[in-house]
Amino acid sequence: MLTYSAIALAADLVRDLERVASGWTPPHVSFSPDGDIVFEWWRDPKKLTIYVSDRGVEFVKSWGSFISEMDDGTVGSAEEALSAWKWLIG
Repeated sequence: MLTYSAIALAADLVRDLERVASGWTPPHVSFSPDGDIVFEWWRDPKKLTIYVSDRGVEFVKSWGSFISEMDDGTVGSAEEALSAWKWLIG
């Protein structure tokens, strides 16, 4: 379920990334069936997806179509979000 705290967390994340990420491009924004706010960026063959909910922020990185070509984790700070962004553009 979409909550005010998830919206606030997502807004903070976007502001932080926009401020510190070199080559920033706005994400595709949508919602998951569970009500998470979803940010997606593509840079073929890489894809970075960030899910924001009132439970926190999680990411999925993928660089192919196999499960072995995916990584996931949590984002607890702007630095961790920046690290994921650098992976995408690097």
